[in-house]
Amino acid sequence: MKRLLTVWIVLAALAFLVAACLDGSSSNPEIRTIDPFHPPPPGQKAPDYVVELNLENRYDFDIIPTGVNGTPLEFNRDHLDNHLEPLQIPPGLVRFVFTNTGTISHNLRLEGTTPDGRRLDLVTPSVQHYLSEGEMWEMTIDLWEGDFLLTCAVTNHDGRGMWRPMVVTSGVDYPPPVLRTS
Repeated sequence: MKRLLTVWIVLAALAFLVAACLDGSSSNPEIRTIDPFHPPPPGQKAPDYVVELNLENRYDFDIIPTGVNGTPLEFNRDHLDNHLEPLQIPPGLVRFVFTNTGTISHNLRLEGTTPDGRRLDLVTPSVQHYLSEGEMWEMTIDLWEGDFLLTCAVTNHDGRGMWRPMVVTSGVDYPPPVLRTS
């Protein structure tokens, strides 16, 4: 009888865990929502551009830009032609706010060449820290004109489609961001 009761308790606990995992809401209390248009910390310059990105793997592994300074962007969500759909932004202080809209862990890598010819390779949050499903992160960087590449630095995610070329050029323009007040 004890064994049957133990089996029943274990099965009930497993059913509870499976139900919790299938629930669409996040059970991670550490996940925070970032307002892309928050004011800068005291003493820091406001961004010239706010770029919103989704890190996706549900339908196709991809990095999908969704907006610049509140202006919605449209990308076809097919990574096979990402080379034909680069994100284009002007040079300046850029705040990237990205959300893991996928179902597995991701991070964001920005690669390019500095104006003096050195290699730029930034990974955020870091090479060892990934974003969980629903988690948001931000990175601010002063960008110059040039060609860059956005990828996910998690093993083989870029090879599965999580990459997006980015062209920083004065040939595009967006209205200024409307930052919220404190």
